[in-house]
Amino acid sequence: MDVRRAALEDWRECREIRLRALADTPDAFSSTLERELAFPDRVWRKRLVTGHQLLASEGGAIVGTATGIPDEHERGGCEVVAMWVAPETRGRGVGKALIEGLVTWARDASAPSIALWIADGNDAARLLYESCGFTATGERDTIRAGLGQQRMRLPLD
Repeated sequence: MDVRRAALEDWRECREIRLRALADTPDAFSSTLERELAFPDRVWRKRLVTGHQLLASEGGAIVGTATGIPDEHERGGCEVVAMWVAPETRGRGVGKALIEGLVTWARDASAPSIALWIADGNDAARLLYESCGFTATGERDTIRAGLGQQRMRLPLD
């Protein structure tokens, strides 16, 4: 498995993996497949400039992605805003490698913490994040009617 930062010229692959993620697990994200299908190409390119997107690949195929951004709510920290692993590769360490890559990015940026929101019922992801050292903060929010989420954080200092 290879994990690398997505480059601007990877925008088509990033769009493809994001749309696949939204189709596979729509309740894990605050956005929708329908919304993002309508995005013009410039939006996909901009995401690669404003975020730190990682791509995981096996045998030349992209099998996972995770994106981090600086987060003003974390007072200089960072936030994981998207994370997904293809169903056929789950349980093989792809998710852990992606999260470790974002933690390294946040540490290199001297961030005091990295945080994320996780949808209620996404127990496999919660267990992954806990295994990487994230803990629940007690903060809660609503993704959409009938679906909540909780905040998790990993202190880095």
